Amino acid sequence: MTTDPATIDLSYFQQMIDAITEYEVIRLDLDGRICTWHPGAEQITGYRADEVLGRPVTTFYTAEDIASGLAERELETAAVQGRFETEGWRVRKDGSRFWASVVLSPIRDATGVVRGYVKITRDLTERKLADAALAERTRELEISNRDLLEFASVASHDLQEPLRKVATFCQLLARQYQGQLDDEADEYIGFVVDGAVRMQALINDLLSLARVGRSGTTRTDVDCGKLMQQVRRELAPVIEQADADLVVADDLPVVCAHRGMLAQLFGNLVANAIKFRRDEPPRVEVWATREAAEWRFAVKDNGIGIESQYASRVFDVFERLHTRSEYPGTGIGLALCRKIVELHRGRIWFESEPGAGTTFYWTMPAGDQL
Repeated sequence: MTTDPATIDLSYFQQMIDAITEYEVIRLDLDGRICTWHPGAEQITGYRADEVLGRPVTTFYTAEDIASGLAERELETAAVQGRFETEGWRVRKDGSRFWASVVLSPIRDATGVVRGYVKITRDLTERKLADAALAERTRELEISNRDLLEFASVASHDLQEPLRKVATFCQLLARQYQGQLDDEADEYIGFVVDGAVRMQALINDLLSLARVGRSGTTRTDVDCGKLMQQVRRELAPVIEQADADLVVADDLPVVCAHRGMLAQLFGNLVANAIKFRRDEPPRVEVWATREAAEWRFAVKDNGIGIESQYASRVFDVFERLHTRSEYPGTGIGLALCRKIVELHRGRIWFESEPGAGTTFYWTMPAGDQL
């Protein structure tokens, strides 16, 4: 058996509205005076019904908004547009402010004439304060990052200048007194020069790591196939010296990325694949596959491989698995790769078999998912 909606007592609807205590649902007359009250309204504002019925809606407005005529403009807009939504500060009975989300809708009679308004208000103070705290934290981080980058740039210059002098004068010393000093002295000079050169490389790599993501460049559509042609040209001396075979798939995708960062990523992984090689000529393969909403890239080599116990460490800054005499480097390259991938909302990992080679994988959102 069904009930004719026309026969339903309106008190049922009032009970339904009263049950929604997270919102203030009230009715206003044409002049913006409060005609009905609601448990949710009492909970949000602190007023009882006998304290507000008949009072103007500006009771909940700040002094500044009252002086500016904001309430009147909102009612007029609602009458013209049929609905008006806004957010702003409102005032409780105790004088405290709360951030209100307000929806105003006109009530019309059968002829379409506006006879009053329905006002629905929600207290979003917690969200507003959280947003403000997040914005302030973001601002502080931006300032901190800017200061750190400036410090890194200045420090790198100030540190490299004396290092250049140390390396230059030690090299001059070695040439000037070659054969006049004993073998031990020549060895000591070599240590000093090598240390200065390595420190310069370390400073440059740290500066590169600090600058990633802070260059201010925008993302563009990057053709990874053409990008790999650029990487091949830049690594040509390394490839030729190692007699390496670099095999790049013909169907690398176009992705939305920072071109310079992506070039660093491809270049670092290919260079590492060539550097950490066995006695046989290195073979490096590069390809990509589409998996749901992202691209999965791969750089595979036939090199020395990586032991499984180092899986959680290889992407850390300064992490080295071999001595500098075996494989030169600063231990920052893979940390830089991870940072670039994460800035592009992806993840990076590897699969490896010691003595047989390693495959590095990383993901990036597909262009149509950004």
